[in-house]
Amino acid sequence: MLTFFVNLVFFLLCFFAFTTIILRLLLWSGHTKRELVSISDQPIQTEPVIATLIIAHPDDECMFFTPTINAFLSRGIKVYVICLSSGNYYGKGEIRKRELILSCNTLGIPASRVYIEDSPKLQDGSEWNHSDGVIAIRKAFRSFDILPDFILTFDSFGVSGHKNHKSTYLAIQELISQQREMEEKLIRVFKLCSVGIIRKHIAILDLWFALIERLFDRVDLLIVGKWENSLQAMRQHKSQLVWFRWLYILFARYTMINTFKEL
Repeated sequence: MLTFFVNLVFFLLCFFAFTTIILRLLLWSGHTKRELVSISDQPIQTEPVIATLIIAHPDDECMFFTPTINAFLSRGIKVYVICLSSGNYYGKGEIRKRELILSCNTLGIPASRVYIEDSPKLQDGSEWNHSDGVIAIRKAFRSFDILPDFILTFDSFGVSGHKNHKSTYLAIQELISQQREMEEKLIRVFKLCSVGIIRKHIAILDLWFALIERLFDRVDLLIVGKWENSLQAMRQHKSQLVWFRWLYILFARYTMINTFKEL
């Protein structure tokens, strides 16, 4: 009996992995350029001109958002990046700024569309005041001379639970509240969905769970990309290439799958 159950579990795992690979190959063949799986009726089909990715640290763009960046650029959407800190926790802020520029260039975003805040009030690892985050974001908009159609960012948990990721989300919440109060043009915000630790590290196998969430409207936006793009971008962050980040790039679902909910 034990042998039967072991064989059954082995068969199910093999079937699960095989069908996932086949599904992925079908998606690639059908979406070679766009890399899009499923989009709700609103976010992209209205063809907004500008999307702004707001992150906390250099390397967030490729560790978490590469599939979305690639998909948006392939559809002709202008993508801007606002990074709220230089990542100077170990005194490598200047190096990490340059690495972010190189990473974005690898992904197809020119340096002219990358803004890096380096305020003493928004340092990597420190506690951030949400108002300081709003000030930095508005300053970046003025620097770019844009008001984006929508913002992409972390959700309230921030994927990894990092306090700066959470503060980035809270700053954007405050920004939207200010816009409502001042009757400014509202920017639509899409937050990257955090998942449990197991789902987070099963790579493309998480596609099944993501598709189910999309089917039942638990997410508004589902995008699949090629993990090789995340790898190429992450290689530009040479100061951050420690062993566990290599493992992350190989096994994390975020290097291949992004799901978003609208704020």
